Amino acid sequence: MQIDVNKQPDPTKAAKLISDNLHNGAILLLHAVSKTNTQILDSVIKDAKAHKDIHLKFGH
Repeated sequence: MQIDVNKQPDPTKAAKLISDNLHNGAILLLHAVSKTNTQILDSVIKDAKAHKDIHLKFGH
């Protein structure tokens, strides 16, 4: 799937979609070319850390 940098989703809706589907074993792929992903990255990480039942691993 190509990322259309001119058609970005609403940041609030995108962050909620991620939060609602976050679970142990989830793999998040956030594209750096997406303005929305860049805007929500900090809040997504903080939200994930707030879920005490979800264990995080960061890698590249």
